Amino acid sequence: MFNDIKKKVSQFWDERLAEVDEKISIGKEALKIYDETEVPKIRQQTKELKTEFPPEFIKKCRVEYLEGKLKEVESYYAYCLEWYKELTEKDYPYYLKERSANDAKKALARLKKIKGELRWLENPKLDKEQITFEMIKIAKEFPIKQLLNTTKDFVKCPYHNDANPSFYLKGNFGYCFSCQKAVDTIDLVRHLENLDFPNAVKRLQ
Repeated sequence: MFNDIKKKVSQFWDERLAEVDEKISIGKEALKIYDETEVPKIRQQTKELKTEFPPEFIKKCRVEYLEGKLKEVESYYAYCLEWYKELTEKDYPYYLKERSANDAKKALARLKKIKGELRWLENPKLDKEQITFEMIKIAKEFPIKQLLNTTKDFVKCPYHNDANPSFYLKGNFGYCFSCQKAVDTIDLVRHLENLDFPNAVKRLQ
């Protein structure tokens, strides 16, 4: 009886996911047409609009937008991690776990991109001979567990008084399930060693 119920549940999710995939396919085609026809127009209009405002104002608006988007993506990434954690702890179908993991990876990639642009906007006078994009890339790839001298996936959060290990470590990224702090290796070394961005990048070479 249990196997029959499990089979029905699995079939139900297969049907729902098939419906979602169909809608996504339709949406992708509409998005492709939009990208080819409307996006170039919007880019040109944006370019023309920028000439009407001083650079500092444009930069300020961009920073404010990115900071708001950062909070939004951090929240979504936290949701993805929580959902993935629940799926792995229970006997859910593999494809749900895989989809959840992919969603988390995409959110993490988006987080890194936003953080990278914010850093560059906040450090416009970086000496390019001292700090290069290649150096930043190397710094971001530094294993975060090595910074904290641990092999565990969960440790006490370095950003607040953590009673129980709630700081999740994976690759070059850390997330606290308690205070919702999301950081990469550059953020963490800046916090631990009180360094500015250029020196944190050099420290991680």
